[in-house]
Amino acid sequence: MTDEKKITVIEMFPEKAQFDELMDAFDKYQQEADGRDIKSVCEKNKEHISSLGVNAEFLPFYLMKKLIDRAMDQVDVKDEAVNEVEEMVKNLNGGVEEEKENFEKEEVNNIQPIINDAENKSEEEEVEGETATGGIAEAESDAEADNSC
Repeated sequence: MTDEKKITVIEMFPEKAQFDELMDAFDKYQQEADGRDIKSVCEKNKEHISSLGVNAEFLPFYLMKKLIDRAMDQVDVKDEAVNEVEEMVKNLNGGVEEEKENFEKEEVNNIQPIINDAENKSEEEEVEGETATGGIAEAESDAEADNSC
């Protein structure tokens, strides 16, 4: 068993300017598929990279492959997420339709007759309430009082 120490990209490019240049080269590679800048940055740091035991000639291609792998993983994750969301929406729409149908059936079975409260109230006032002159309506008056005249 060998004790291989993993080396980070920051350790391979310890100077901030070179590291920033490499990050810019990564961006260019991802946008334009042009890896020449990655290769150029690695060439500039060839001695330091080799002193770490890393194959400086192979490193640019390794870094480009890692970027491609990462991009493919991100696409797979996005595709899975999109599929899950589409499935959830499909299930939600199906559930909504079922609920809508159930609600419509229930609503039809529970229709109450329409009652016009304004008409009923005015009829009740005429029969049981006071007249416009403030007197008592005939329905509430005493029958003997009317006959005594």
